[in-house]
Amino acid sequence: MDEEALRRKLKASIGLSNEILSDEEEYIALKLLQESYERVSSIDAEIARIRRSPQHLTKKRAAETEWIARLRAGMSAQKKIPAEILGLIFKIYVDDEKYELEIPPYPGSLSFVLSHVCSRWRQIVLAETSLWNTLFINNPQAVPPEVLEEILLRAGYAITLHLVAENIPLPILRILREYSDRFRMLHFRYDTFQTLGVQPLEIPFERLETLQSLVLTILGNEDVSEPLMLYNMVSVFAHAPNVQQLSIQQEGYLVDLDLGIHLAPFPWFHLQHLEIECGMSLSGLLHIISQCTELISYVAIMSRDNDIRSPLSETQPGIFTLGNLKSLKLGTLNVQYNKVLDVLIAPSLQVLKIDDHPIELDTFLHFIQRSGCSIHTLHVGLTRDSALDIEELMRAIPTAVELSLRGPSTLSESVVESLCTRTLLPNIEVLDCWAGSCRLIKKLASNRCEPKPDNSLKVMRKLAISVWSQSVTDEWWEYQASLPLGEIVQILLVLS
Repeated sequence: MDEEALRRKLKASIGLSNEILSDEEEYIALKLLQESYERVSSIDAEIARIRRSPQHLTKKRAAETEWIARLRAGMSAQKKIPAEILGLIFKIYVDDEKYELEIPPYPGSLSFVLSHVCSRWRQIVLAETSLWNTLFINNPQAVPPEVLEEILLRAGYAITLHLVAENIPLPILRILREYSDRFRMLHFRYDTFQTLGVQPLEIPFERLETLQSLVLTILGNEDVSEPLMLYNMVSVFAHAPNVQQLSIQQEGYLVDLDLGIHLAPFPWFHLQHLEIECGMSLSGLLHIISQCTELISYVAIMSRDNDIRSPLSETQPGIFTLGNLKSLKLGTLNVQYNKVLDVLIAPSLQVLKIDDHPIELDTFLHFIQRSGCSIHTLHVGLTRDSALDIEELMRAIPTAVELSLRGPSTLSESVVESLCTRTLLPNIEVLDCWAGSCRLIKKLASNRCEPKPDNSLKVMRKLAISVWSQSVTDEWWEYQASLPLGEIVQILLVLS
């Protein structure tokens, strides 16, 4: 095709389609672009010289400017990027919590302009099924069923559904049943329990093969405490063959509810992640753990004192070996939960957090010795009258990288000296503790910046010190102002 024919073709089509230019066409397009720029410059000069017909020249300039935009769009480098790469860029751009696909949209929600990503956004957004796979329904009554069905049709497998509702219309329930074989994660919140307690989803278990995560958020009220509602809710999903994460959270009014009663009857053979933020008896917890001893890697029980009613049953098996357990978190707990450590062996445990309650040192030491685990992160709570020997505790976890001791018990001078000489916790990077003496804090802070002859010893990267208010003196404020912040990554000083 000769140059004149190529010029005519480009003038008719460039910038109006997603066609990629050939090398020859791009060369002609560059010439056309240069010629157009020259004409714009000439027209600008003519506008400056001739004032008698500015309107005519302005229109000519607008036409040339539009032509330039078409040329630039047709020559866009984005057109040479493979569609799968553009799709990945697009997904990175929108795949964030603030860009959740939410129906119906609520006033003030953030938005984005798809055409700003690339000129082929329509092709990409329809082809990239993962962009449709996270769905947040905040008001099912306002969702047209055909809209929900269209979105689910566009989505690929592994759908994540967040559902907030007081009432779920029957057409929406029907659609959820129909597409249940593609759910990867389900998150039901607030009064969804009430609706599903009256109108169970009635999904056949075999349709839930892809379901891996079940998150239930209870809004505390008297209705939610009805056992039948929670039982119906859990029964829908508990028999799903591949559920790996179970998380039950609680908001609002504190519900006097023992989840162990409702969760224990169901099989949890594939469970790897267990997180409970409301009532759970020891017997219920141990019953669930006993079914998934080979796989479970994370257990977090954030219960409340008045929820712990059931003592450790004499009929429970003596010891559970959790070979894959890497993280155990027990918070705001009755002292009975120290008994959890009495019945566990966790050789792979790396993270242990027992918040807001003093740990029994003998129980902890026996657990560490029995498990043979290497603790990397330890968070424990202390009380004013705690008999915990901090030095003995530190010697039990020589591999620790992070240690948090929450409570008024302070570091002794011998412990500080051992930390400085690295005879205690040689690999410690994060230390969060109480200290009542400005002198000891200064010693820790200055020592942690000194070079060590043994390169295998790590210098603490964060030192968090909580200081008793009565310990704060003029000397303390002078020292705080002189801290070598250029050499220390972070020092957190908290007055309490």
